[in-house]
Amino acid sequence: MEAIMVARAFGTSALTDEAAGGQAVRSGICGRRPIVHLATHGLFDEGAPDLSALVLAGQDELTVAELLGLGLDADVAVLSACHSGRGATTFGGDVVGLARGLLAVGVRHSIVSLWPVDDLVGCLIMVAFAELLAAGETVAVALSTAQRTVRDMSIEDRNDRYA
Repeated sequence: MEAIMVARAFGTSALTDEAAGGQAVRSGICGRRPIVHLATHGLFDEGAPDLSALVLAGQDELTVAELLGLGLDADVAVLSACHSGRGATTFGGDVVGLARGLLAVGVRHSIVSLWPVDDLVGCLIMVAFAELLAAGETVAVALSTAQRTVRDMSIEDRNDRYA
């Protein structure tokens, strides 16, 4: 639901279900894109952080190493997935993980999560964020406004908003 509603905010379409497999996602996010939004599940591998991945349709995954090779050039990349911002510190002091991969390929603004995210709350925040961004707000203002809006909603409002 999140991917469809975010795409609607930007007047575009979303890859969902089986159409969101590895090859389709990889080719869909390559090249110059103003916004890339991946609503999926994240896997953080503490022992081998370069193998951390986003889970795609079927058995497909998008690893940090693959992300580095995609030629992604986005203003904003959203990894709407649990633990997508986590990384492991190397002996050289670098932090390796999906967020680092986004920085390495030149994404100018990254939205990631350091902890598990409730599906409904995450969806509400991301849809509100996309609507504000599409309306011309800056990334920082759109995200903080979306978070405050959802935080201030009653449980009933949250459940009714996108039912």
